[in-house]
Amino acid sequence: MAGVLAAGLSATLTGARSFAAIAQWSAEIDPDLLGQLGLTRSPSEATFRRIITAADADDLDALLGAYFHTRIANSGRRRVIAIDGKTVRGARTHTGTGATAPHLVAALDHQAGAMLG
Repeated sequence: MAGVLAAGLSATLTGARSFAAIAQWSAEIDPDLLGQLGLTRSPSEATFRRIITAADADDLDALLGAYFHTRIANSGRRRVIAIDGKTVRGARTHTGTGATAPHLVAALDHQAGAMLG
């Protein structure tokens, strides 16, 4: 399960946006890299779908957050994290009601190259 999740995460970080794209990515990578992810062969799309949807999102978030927390850069005694935000244009829910467009915020640790949230 860990290898499939690692491959799924790696594929997503390279731009895969569907289970089919994740399976295609894992089928095309070097076998040595597949081994480093903990897999002996490339899983099928159905395997990625079954394992990723069965994973508890809250537990996975907590585990990944704890892992990346140990790899955060420090400057003096302060943690260094880059924050970026965007307003999603054209995404107002009710035109004419005064509803504002949603905002997306990202937090990135440049040292580890990890997206924190």
